[in-house]
Amino acid sequence: MRTIKIKFEYGCFPVWLYDEEGFFIDNILGCVPLGINSDAGGKATQPTKSVCDFRPALPVAHKMIQNRCAVKAAWVGVQEVYEKLFVNNDTEFKYIGFQSEEQKAEFTSLFGNAVDLLCKAVGNKYAIVNTVDLKNL
Repeated sequence: MRTIKIKFEYGCFPVWLYDEEGFFIDNILGCVPLGINSDAGGKATQPTKSVCDFRPALPVAHKMIQNRCAVKAAWVGVQEVYEKLFVNNDTEFKYIGFQSEEQKAEFTSLFGNAVDLLCKAVGNKYAIVNTVDLKNL
């Protein structure tokens, strides 16, 4: 079964797509078919295309488009917060973490929402593997 792994690496999008044999395909959300683009046959055919780029002709798909855009927006938000947990400049790269437990709790909620949206969007088409240990961030 195709797999989506959720994992953090600095500078990389946290949603990683693998094929049925476990080979890495890409780590951008645009390559994950979220139940709208049926002509792709469930395959990751356009890894550089945004999840919000697909515009179906039928108005009934409007809610599905909103769901796809919500999934992308949620993960972009998670990525933006995660990147701020590091100092990365010309002289140093280091993990600095959250400034407070409140910030960590907000991130945990943001992350949980993004995971929920992704799981609902892909249904049973992918196995979702969450490798993130929020306690150790």
